[in-house]
Amino acid sequence: MSENNESGDEHSSATKPRTSSIVDVDVDGRHGSGIESSENEKPTPSTYALSSTISSRGCILLSTLIILSHALFIWGQADILWAQVAYTNVDIGANATSDISQAVTRNKFGETSASVEVDQSVLIGSWSYGGMLNELWAYSKITAVFLFLFSALWPHLKLVLLHVYLYRPAPPGPRRSAMYW
Repeated sequence: MSENNESGDEHSSATKPRTSSIVDVDVDGRHGSGIESSENEKPTPSTYALSSTISSRGCILLSTLIILSHALFIWGQADILWAQVAYTNVDIGANATSDISQAVTRNKFGETSASVEVDQSVLIGSWSYGGMLNELWAYSKITAVFLFLFSALWPHLKLVLLHVYLYRPAPPGPRRSAMYW
């Protein structure tokens, strides 16, 4: 039997949790709140803001890029996405060959030949994000809702979460799972 072991079991002291007292001390020497912890407890994950690991220029650049991404998303959703246009080029030439037709064209136009050239573009259709949602709403409301949620709302929500988690202190686990989505 060991002298240190009162129960007679050699391994009983290894199975007992050891507790230690941790006391926070402020800069001015006053004691903060005492925290009791055990060696068997898992330490709580440290919470920190991602901005604390990046330079101030990097934070300004990231914030600018996130805001610019919002603006580009809104512009892309508000403006015409694509259009279908038909271009025409018509070139007509006429020559007066008989005496009577030459006399008429000379009196009317001042010469015996004429050419007409017309360049024209005709808009067949244009489509925007809002127009697509309105048209889709008439045929399938559930599809219009899904299109709005996943192509209009979700990208903006992701950018907001990215911006929030850049500056807000958070444990790495929840921050990582928020970034995965």
